[in-house]
Amino acid sequence: KKTIPCEDKSFDYWYGDLNHSGLDRFEEASEKYKLIVNEIKKPINTSLSELRVIDSEGNENVMLSLTFQLNQLLMLINNPMYFPHKAYVNMFNGVNKTFAKTISSGSKKAKKAGGAPSHE
Repeated sequence: KKTIPCEDKSFDYWYGDLNHSGLDRFEEASEKYKLIVNEIKKPINTSLSELRVIDSEGNENVMLSLTFQLNQLLMLINNPMYFPHKAYVNMFNGVNKTFAKTISSGSKKAKKAGGAPSHE
């Protein structure tokens, strides 16, 4: 099981945390930088937890989830562009559901026929 602190925080939070942390270090210019950051900020109301890949039994595929989540964070560093990792997560989740249905229907057919499931 993986644990990511602030996994449910929005990408806005992550963008600010990764790119604009510690603006006070610029002393007298810090207020000017804070204004600039707030002016160019575009809301991205999604979170890392939405990039979880879940199998048909509700278990998280930790390696795939972490890959998509870390890639999204890398995209946010100095590049506030939302990359559609969620589309890939949805694709994997759809494949997992389809695979589970195929396995399930193969087992049901085998039970009706009185034999083992066919893997053709």
